[in-house]
Amino acid sequence: MSMESVHQRPVLFHVATALYAAVCGGVLLVFAANTARGGVALAIATAALCVITIIASRRIARHLFFAITPLLFLLGMASLMFFVDSMVQRNIMAGIASVIVYAVLLGSYRLRSNVRDAVARGMIVAGIFSGLFLWYAGTFAVYVNFTVPRTAVLVILGFWTLLVSWQYFVMVARGRFSQTVMYAVAVTVVMVQVIAVALWWPFGHMTSAIVLLMIYYIVWDMCDMFFRDTLSRSRVVVNTILLILVALMVLMSAQWRPVV
Repeated sequence: MSMESVHQRPVLFHVATALYAAVCGGVLLVFAANTARGGVALAIATAALCVITIIASRRIARHLFFAITPLLFLLGMASLMFFVDSMVQRNIMAGIASVIVYAVLLGSYRLRSNVRDAVARGMIVAGIFSGLFLWYAGTFAVYVNFTVPRTAVLVILGFWTLLVSWQYFVMVARGRFSQTVMYAVAVTVVMVQVIAVALWWPFGHMTSAIVLLMIYYIVWDMCDMFFRDTLSRSRVVVNTILLILVALMVLMSAQWRPVV
């Protein structure tokens, strides 16, 4: 194999990754254009997002394991589009989604090639936190605006929290499979309890999602430090204090919604 072909392969692979991301963005545009209509078009667009993500993860990262994060993000973005009135804003959201999906798929490819690639892991982490924020915000928006059982909210958010937490812990645990499951379940149990309390908060869906994501980060960061053997009591204390201060600032500046 010539040196030229060796250098060309990564470039061509990035082009393929960008193509998949662009297709996902195009499907989201179709989804955005039909949010007010509902029906068959939305069902087809949702199914297309799932199929394209699975194919892209299989082709690029060589494992369906890496489809979890882009699926989380894309479906979360689609759910939140229902509560955005401006078509321009929906188009912007679709464009942002393409960029993040590209980063996540590229990170998955790089991580497959080098499990110690910190940049690749950071790309996936960005997708995880963005996706969780979208799901927290979108699900709370549905709960606030429609009659949805609290149990359904807890099951949906608990499922995605468990899945992406487990995915990340597998990436950093290096073979400690039983511990990854245990810690993912522990994180999920904590978050489900917090979400159950948050359902009674008199705040909007965006405010609730921000606070929930900050709480998730504290718990996730402790588990991450454990798997990296860098667990630090001082860091946990500092993160907790910062969480309390920032959460108070967010809640004090947020607009309260009536509780009925």
